[in-house]
Amino acid sequence: MARRMTQWETDVRRGMGVGAGLAVFIGVVDIVSIVLLVTRPLSFGTFILGLALVLSLGLLALMAYWLYGLFLSRYLLDRNELVIQWGAVQQVVPMGQVEAVFTGEEVEGPVRFSGGRWPGHCVGFGEVPIPGGEPTPTLFYATVPPQWQIYVATPGLVYGLSPAQRDDFLESLL
Repeated sequence: MARRMTQWETDVRRGMGVGAGLAVFIGVVDIVSIVLLVTRPLSFGTFILGLALVLSLGLLALMAYWLYGLFLSRYLLDRNELVIQWGAVQQVVPMGQVEAVFTGEEVEGPVRFSGGRWPGHCVGFGEVPIPGGEPTPTLFYATVPPQWQIYVATPGLVYGLSPAQRDDFLESLL
């Protein structure tokens, strides 16, 4: 018999809008760069522009990957486990390993973050100081800034989350 897990959605509207806008901007710059490259004579300037184009195409691919993850983001929860789904990534956190649950408002000290961050998208890794403890490696799968996230601490790793129904999700975790 299959278990019934509660699904918690993320609010992707802002992140998708801003991210799509950034991707369109990068795409327009790439098109202009291509036009310039094919209409200008070969020079050091066109060589640099070509290198910039290659780098921006990589950035465009990364943006598409991040937007794909954001579009498919959600959390699943039952009494046995928390499942974080973000695009093709699926993190399974056994509830028996959860040592603490706290909010960004309870964090004392700086939060370190590296990854994809724009309004409505905060996905990457870093460190969050556990209340009364040391900074701990953290994976962020959220649509809000760190100070508004819910943190789930396990031995050696913290997860930063942002369900749309924050208070109800927090109550379900506790």
